Amino acid sequence: MAHGTSESNPQPTKGERTRAAIVDAAAALFSWRAFDAVTVREIGAAAGVNPGLIHHYFGSKEGLFTAVVQRSVQATGARERLAGLPAAELGAQLVRLAEAAWGAPEQAGWMSMMRRAVAESPERLRDIGEKVSTAALVSVLPEELDHRELRAQLAASQLAGLVLMRHVAGVGVFAQLDTEEVVSLVGPTVQRYLTGELGV
Repeated sequence: MAHGTSESNPQPTKGERTRAAIVDAAAALFSWRAFDAVTVREIGAAAGVNPGLIHHYFGSKEGLFTAVVQRSVQATGARERLAGLPAAELGAQLVRLAEAAWGAPEQAGWMSMMRRAVAESPERLRDIGEKVSTAALVSVLPEELDHRELRAQLAASQLAGLVLMRHVAGVGVFAQLDTEEVVSLVGPTVQRYLTGELGV
């Protein structure tokens, strides 16, 4: 019996494989060198592709960095875990997911990259992080809610601050709290942004 490619689970195309190789190479380089120190030519060489393909697939080095962040967020499975969850539980679960994703030992390379990004350009990290998180959050908010994009942006900004203070900077009393303490403190604020009255 022949074993062809399943239509429900097709093999990645050449373009998809190339794109993934570029993201892999960029993630590795960004994990131990500053964003501005890594060149497009180096990324292309590490990925085994023409550097011009980076601009073809991602538009710019900033676009590639966004894709690296986006893949890391997707790897947490957050969207799948939040899908179908009662709206009233989204805030607490989002905080738990952020804590689990950023506190995991396997995120060491990712954390190193984020620390460098913060030191080099806090605005870049904030803009990219909120952009990626906002898109993910909008997709899980109930469609009947008003101001869904605004709600997602507000929640994303709160989570970005949480991650920055606890896992990137890692200083102060806030960084010493355990996960459930953080959930009890931050979860209600995230929940209000997601489903509460915004007054706008």
